[in-house]
Amino acid sequence: MKPPLIVAHSIPGDYPPNIANIKLKIIKEAVYKGYIELQQSDIKAVDVVEHVVKHVEDELHDNFKVMNDVLNGAGIMDGSNSTIGSVSSLSNESGSPISLARSAKDQSQYQMLVGDESVRKLRSSHSKGISIKGDQHSLSDSLVGCVCLDKFGNVSVASSNTVAKSDAGVLNDAVLPACGFYADNDVGGCSCYGNLPGSASRIGLVHRVNDLIKRDFYPVDAVKRSLNVMKERVGSNGGGVAISTGEKEIGVAFTTQRMPWAYVAMDTMFYGIEQTDKYTITLDNYRREQRK
Repeated sequence: MKPPLIVAHSIPGDYPPNIANIKLKIIKEAVYKGYIELQQSDIKAVDVVEHVVKHVEDELHDNFKVMNDVLNGAGIMDGSNSTIGSVSSLSNESGSPISLARSAKDQSQYQMLVGDESVRKLRSSHSKGISIKGDQHSLSDSLVGCVCLDKFGNVSVASSNTVAKSDAGVLNDAVLPACGFYADNDVGGCSCYGNLPGSASRIGLVHRVNDLIKRDFYPVDAVKRSLNVMKERVGSNGGGVAISTGEKEIGVAFTTQRMPWAYVAMDTMFYGIEQTDKYTITLDNYRREQRK
């Protein structure tokens, strides 16, 4: 058995600190719950990444006003058998994007589905549509990515995002395998995001990260190098997270001002928002804080 690892991140960007703090709180809650779930005897990494991303989806829409002029998408991959599910251009009424992506992976003969009609047969087994509610903050763009390594050595990744409705019919990079997400038990898993449309796909961002990890780069260096290539070649900032299955390392990097992130390893949570952040808290202390 191997010690489990889990890491998640929100969208990289230069948005206000108060928004980043709300997103960080949600990310921390999600990775904590995911790590506890990983302690179960029969849990698989692919289940945990789905649950983590679903938690963030729900909490983001509870804490922010969901705009009507957005479309949702998600992707998920199981590194133990290379199965993929991806959905894009879904309205708020379709249901949980990540749960629909999981159903596309497990039930559909097609790995990538676009538009509400494409997921119609998958809806019945999933949650109701996203409600339009929240406080003073609007949610017109969002992202959550999660990578998990379970104690059996299986790695999985999941990603969920929103885009402007004006981009209907467009496959966002975040839900494109090897561009926004990818997992391979022999190498590792990665979730990345490029801030300019098409930037991640133009350089094969996540494929590039995993290729560097395969060449024995530490995950943090692999993500940094790949993001720098994207910035130099196509002029886009971004961010991402990765786990290597070989060295059991976690990497977090971004070229924007902020990116909320958190990971748990050996019963300790690491987290941050700004470039120089790397705060730590034991899970026992985190539990105590949550009870206050």
